[in-house]
Amino acid sequence: MGCGTVTIMYMVFLFNTLSSVLGLVIAVVNSLALKEMSSEGKPFLILFLLVGGIMFVVSFLGCLGAIKANVCMTWTYAITVLAAGIITITLLCILAGHTDEKTLAKNQLDAAWAQEKNHTNAMSILQSKVFALLRNKWARRLYRCESHTSL
Repeated sequence: MGCGTVTIMYMVFLFNTLSSVLGLVIAVVNSLALKEMSSEGKPFLILFLLVGGIMFVVSFLGCLGAIKANVCMTWTYAITVLAAGIITITLLCILAGHTDEKTLAKNQLDAAWAQEKNHTNAMSILQSKVFALLRNKWARRLYRCESHTSL
C-alpha cells in the first residue's frame, strides 16, 4: 500500500470513530430527554434513540472495514450513514414542526395544576418563573431603549 492509501484508510477510520461517538451521544442525549418529554413527543425521541444506536453499531463496523480494508463493509457503512443522516434530518424537521409553544405551555400549566392539587406549591413556582422571564424581557427592552436615547 502506498502512503496515500494508508492516509485515506486512517482518515476514514478517524471519521468512522467520530461518527460512532456521535451516534453514542445521540443515543445518550435522547435517552436522558425521554424522561422529560411529553407523551406526544416520545415516539420521535425513541426513533432518534434507535437511529443513534444503529449509527453507533454501523460506524463501529465501518471502523473495522477501514482498518481491514474491506470494501464491502466500507460501502455498507457509507450507505447506512447516509440513510441515517437523511432520517435524522427528516425527524428533526417533523419534530420542529410538531412542537407548538402553546401546547408546551398548556402541558406545563396542566402539570403544575395537577401538582398543586397535591399541595406541592407548584403553581407559585411556575408563576415566579414566568414573572422572572417577563421581568428579564422588559429589562432588556428598557436597556435597549435607554441605550438608543443616549446617542
